[in-house]
Amino acid sequence: MNRGQRVQHLILLASFIILAVTGFALKFPDSGLSRLMGAEEVRRWIHRVSGVVMIVAGFYHLVYILFTKDGRQLVRDFWPRWQDARDVLTSIRFLSGRCPTHPRYGRFGYAEKFEYWAVVWGTIIMGVTGLVIWLKIDVTHFLRAGWWMWRPRFTTMKPSWPASPSSCGISTT
Repeated sequence: MNRGQRVQHLILLASFIILAVTGFALKFPDSGLSRLMGAEEVRRWIHRVSGVVMIVAGFYHLVYILFTKDGRQLVRDFWPRWQDARDVLTSIRFLSGRCPTHPRYGRFGYAEKFEYWAVVWGTIIMGVTGLVIWLKIDVTHFLRAGWWMWRPRFTTMKPSWPASPSSCGISTT
């Protein structure tokens, strides 16, 4: 790993650990960990700053993999291949004693590739859901505005069942 990759790892590691600890302290405010960390407002801001750092690190990584030669090579090396599926089966056979040799891996094995993509998706999911929770008022206004755009389409549709007794052939007189 080069220096830039090590810095990315360190920032991701630190922000994730801080998010986990402060998230626990926020979820369980009566825990000893919460009392050690001080006031809830302080825990909230530490959590938010760590989340922003993690999102910025994710965007930096995206720029890194899109615009640098090393980054593009990293994605190529992490991309799953059929050989990875064969390596899983060979590892199972090796670990169960039915194969004498462990599979040979390229730069990254199937477990490392799985972990990389899990971190990518996990960062996206945590970033989006964290922003939705943090900015809940703005998000609900945005979603409500989006719902309002589509509302005329739904209100002009004629309901098919059971709209009224007369639409079902039932006389009300």
